[in-house]
Amino acid sequence: MKVLVTGSTGLIGSAVRARLEAAGHRVVRVSRRRGGYKDTVSVDFAESVTPQAWLPHLAGLDAVVNCVGVLQD
Repeated sequence: MKVLVTGSTGLIGSAVRARLEAAGHRVVRVSRRRGGYKDTVSVDFAESVTPQAWLPHLAGLDAVVNCVGVLQD
């Protein structure tokens, strides 16, 4: 299964990503900053608020897990 995980470098997202990868799923990481990992997409979440902004990233996926959040102001 190919899964896109938003917020994949954050507290919750990194734990979700690790569990999915350990279970054998192929994970596409989505983060504000592009990391040195294969299958990483950099997205400005404050600007990518329309379906058109996300459609290019969703092709070929089986699932999306949203772990983007603000834990502090």
